[in-house]
Amino acid sequence: TDDLFDFAAAPELPLALECIEQARNAPNGAVVMVFIHGWHHNAEWDIETDTGDKHFAAFRQMLKALALREAERYDATGPRGRRIVGVYVGWNGDPPGSLLPGLGFLTHASFWDRGKTAETIGGSTDLRNALAKIFIATKAPSQAISTESPLILVGHSMGGLILESAFRALLKDPEHPLAFNVPD
Repeated sequence: TDDLFDFAAAPELPLALECIEQARNAPNGAVVMVFIHGWHHNAEWDIETDTGDKHFAAFRQMLKALALREAERYDATGPRGRRIVGVYVGWNGDPPGSLLPGLGFLTHASFWDRGKTAETIGGSTDLRNALAKIFIATKAPSQAISTESPLILVGHSMGGLILESAFRALLKDPEHPLAFNVPD
């Protein structure tokens, strides 16, 4: 179904990982923000008109605000701002037919179904693998990279449930630890 998407095999993931790695190689590093949208939202965006889902629009605004804030960072040696990289994770938060127009409170009839779907997606190996790749691209120690790159994970509503489920499983995975021992 549309709910069982292979996030780790998405064609956008290698592009996002490459963007993260390039940004980390910038003189001041990068800030990476991952956002998973909530219920009744999606990843719709029209590049021509710069319109789409309001969560996607708000995510783009947040990235712009972060970029402006980073542009303000200076010290005696010059600019200290980091590059900003955003990764928007889309899922089927608003399937066709989930809204029942004109029926008042019944317009939210898909809440329980989407909640179960969010838990299923959050518990999937595919999403965990994709998040682990993003984490490693952002945080893995490198001889060539001397700056710290923060990773910000954000989920709105059921997107938060997805993120919490996946990240909790990653933290408990003994075979793929998310902590690195960095020699002094």
